Amino acid sequence: MNIESIPLSYRGKHIQAYRCGRGNDTILLLHGAGVDHAMMTWKEVMEKLGKRTTVYAIDLPGYGQSDPMETIPEEGLYPYFHHALEAVVDQLKLNRFVLVGLSMGGAIAIRYAL
Repeated sequence: MNIESIPLSYRGKHIQAYRCGRGNDTILLLHGAGVDHAMMTWKEVMEKLGKRTTVYAIDLPGYGQSDPMETIPEEGLYPYFHHALEAVVDQLKLNRFVLVGLSMGGAIAIRYAL
């Protein structure tokens, strides 16, 4: 299954997104912290889920192919990631989707859901 790259942005910085599949249901995947990034954690998952759904994964700011972060944002990392996620959802025009996160991505997903 083919995974395509989608360039997005937040506050003038590049955010790398990936899409696989074209199903009616949509899943958005968030990776963890450390050296993690979307393709490290989610590539095989995207290929399997993409057979029946539309699956997105993003490299959060400072991770993977997204632009690096020079400093910790003034509002703090989790609020920054939350707002970046809102921008991604808006740019992808996602109205209804399942949000899945691993570790730090799970914390961001919970914050977004609340």
